[in-house]
Amino acid sequence: MRSALAVGALAAGTLAGWLLLSAGPGVIAPGAAGERAAYWVFFHADSARSAGAVALGPDALELRRRFDIPVFDEDRPVPPALVARVAATGAEVRQVSRWLRAVSVAADPTTRDLLAVLPFVTVVQPVARLERAAAPAEAPAPLRAAPRTPSSLMRSAPRAATARQVADSAFYGANWSAFRELGVPTAHSLALTGRGVRIAILDTGFDPRHESLIGQRVVAARDFINGDSIVYNEPGEPGGVDQARHGTQVWSLISAFRPRTLVGVAYDAPVILAKVDAEPGNTQADEDRWVAAVEWADSLGARVIASSVVFREFVDKPSILYGALNGDSTVTTRVADAAARRGILFVTAMGNDGPAPGSLASPADGDSVLAVGAVDATGTPASFGVRATARGPTSDGRIKPDVAARGTGITAATSVSLGGYEISLAGTSYAAALVAGSAALVMQAWPELTTPAIQRAVLLSARQTSEPDNARGRGVPDAAAAILFPDGLIATNVATIDLEGGVTTIAPIMNWRASLVKTELRPVSYRVEIAADSLFNTIVYTDTVSESFSLTTRRALRPAARLHWRVRATAQLGTVTMSGRGPPFSVPAWVRLLSPAGSQVSFVNTPRPDLSWSPLTAPPPVGPLTYDVEVLSNETGLPVQPALRNITAATVRVAQPLVPNTAYRWRVIARAQTGQVDTVESVAPFVVTSETQPPATLLYQNFPNPFPRPDLGETVTRVWFDLATASPVELTVLDLRGRLVRRLIPADPSCGIVRLEPGIYGRGVPAAPDPCVSTFWDGRDEQGREVPRGVYILRLRAAGKADSRRMLFLPG
Repeated sequence: MRSALAVGALAAGTLAGWLLLSAGPGVIAPGAAGERAAYWVFFHADSARSAGAVALGPDALELRRRFDIPVFDEDRPVPPALVARVAATGAEVRQVSRWLRAVSVAADPTTRDLLAVLPFVTVVQPVARLERAAAPAEAPAPLRAAPRTPSSLMRSAPRAATARQVADSAFYGANWSAFRELGVPTAHSLALTGRGVRIAILDTGFDPRHESLIGQRVVAARDFINGDSIVYNEPGEPGGVDQARHGTQVWSLISAFRPRTLVGVAYDAPVILAKVDAEPGNTQADEDRWVAAVEWADSLGARVIASSVVFREFVDKPSILYGALNGDSTVTTRVADAAARRGILFVTAMGNDGPAPGSLASPADGDSVLAVGAVDATGTPASFGVRATARGPTSDGRIKPDVAARGTGITAATSVSLGGYEISLAGTSYAAALVAGSAALVMQAWPELTTPAIQRAVLLSARQTSEPDNARGRGVPDAAAAILFPDGLIATNVATIDLEGGVTTIAPIMNWRASLVKTELRPVSYRVEIAADSLFNTIVYTDTVSESFSLTTRRALRPAARLHWRVRATAQLGTVTMSGRGPPFSVPAWVRLLSPAGSQVSFVNTPRPDLSWSPLTAPPPVGPLTYDVEVLSNETGLPVQPALRNITAATVRVAQPLVPNTAYRWRVIARAQTGQVDTVESVAPFVVTSETQPPATLLYQNFPNPFPRPDLGETVTRVWFDLATASPVELTVLDLRGRLVRRLIPADPSCGIVRLEPGIYGRGVPAAPDPCVSTFWDGRDEQGREVPRGVYILRLRAAGKADSRRMLFLPG
């Protein structure tokens, strides 16, 4: 089998075949002599600079050109002379990393110390051992024999799911519900199956002989443990250990095609298989093999890398400290981010060491990788016995994972039996494989989009993208939604809104955007949902529009202090996606009472005053508004005369004269054409006064009080009083002991006794001012001196009675 695979690759004339054979001599398997251990040897950047040809195949170079990604200096080989000088110390070279400008070696402590003092070496550090992100089982997962699929069906099975199959759970087998959560069946019905998108899988071994994987396209395969191209079990490996078990499981979730038994997420995607770990537990260092595999996958033109192996807790060397999980420190995170810079979507498992905060593993902390957590069938963060899906945040405070997918109850192919399947598998490695395959479907749908744009599409399609957390990230992504709106569906604004966040109309305009829409899924209908709470448990309005990014509500919105809104889009094949919440807004009262003022006591000098108000705009079909207007008794709250109905203007005159010097309130009942009603009532009364014959002698409270109020432009306080009969009048300001502070009437001793006619005083500006009558006080005494801060008494004596009010003088 080994020679057949290698010869077959060469016969195809591919770069992959050349690499399968030529990579061997440069990669030396680790030895086990004495106290030898694996170390990274990092070179000075200047010393490691190379002018050699880039180590990229034609497919990788084409991708760089297509997406305008430069060829980096680190894409050129490490100078062979440096590698030779390292080997000359007695160290055994294991891997050479272009991106890190480093080599990994097997060396004893003496040789390690020699390497550390070489003039072109910056640092020597241990190579970490990886662990797979499959949950440990107390017992092997149950095996299930495959149901026999008729050979005629296998021969005729279409390579793209039909619309009928999307609704047919039997087509996908046991993983149907997990696939449906990810929107995979809808993508398949659009003939999006990953064709042309190369996916590299970093795992244990892989067995291509399994019935669900026979015929799937393998671009290249590489065993980085033994330095050959045999990625399935081979002679010389540990007895009784199935080296290909876990990798075959993960590969089958992406690539299997056995209708009615197991269908992979991206079953037409060409794959690159990298064996970097031994199963069940490799005591040798693996970090360098993983790095070599990533660089190798890049050289072959991989668009997606799926890694189910992570680095955190180690048995034979110090574990990675939480502080190093900051996106910039660990070797694997730096390499994963380097892959992202080269246009690769790097999908990694979070690890299974949860549920403690900060239990994630490298390279999930990378800011450019797509870290995947696991959930169960209810969407709850997955638990694996005493452990669980790992949690963020990163040590620098970023939320991780980025997304999540089903990581319990998974069925996958097994290398234990070439016609069998394991059920009830659990772990974040399976969730990562599902997300990696889903991302490949989005890439196929939008081949012109860059990798960051694809990653953004996946993130925006997730179900809790507006409220991410450190257990599920943004939630489960939806491939169909990402394909429909790769740039997302964004609720942008409410157009008819003021600076305080209140709408200026009872029929506001809601706007959203989707800069890219998949043509094959159009037409799209958009449903606007407006709710009284941020969780949308109480929806107060909903309406739908087709093929538009704007909606004017066709029913009036009732006043509300805070409303939330979002947009739900429904496209062909039942594809549904939801925007995040748009900016919240408020709906004020439909009318604002102007005159008489509704919020403070006011006076009118006519028994039939004009009542006026300012309404919100009301375009058809919700408007125009009509109004009923009522005048109410301030004491009883009941109408004092029949309502004025069906008013179309924003002002009306009271129908019947009102009784002077009596307090009233008033209200406007605004009616929309669509049946909604809003009632606005004054909170403070108004009083009808008579300038010539008020019914009682009365002293009103001064205003403003306290005074002065420079913020209102009021430097004095004003005094109002009514006089029912002609009478001598005294108006004075006293202190709290009753001592005279200031005479207002008579305003001057020379005026003598001041006799006034019936009427109202203090309102407005008299036509002929009387020097003996003052209806304001400026806070000064009889000598013109400013009085101290405090409380003073305003007293009126007239018509045989006395009345007083307290005033508060608070100068600045």
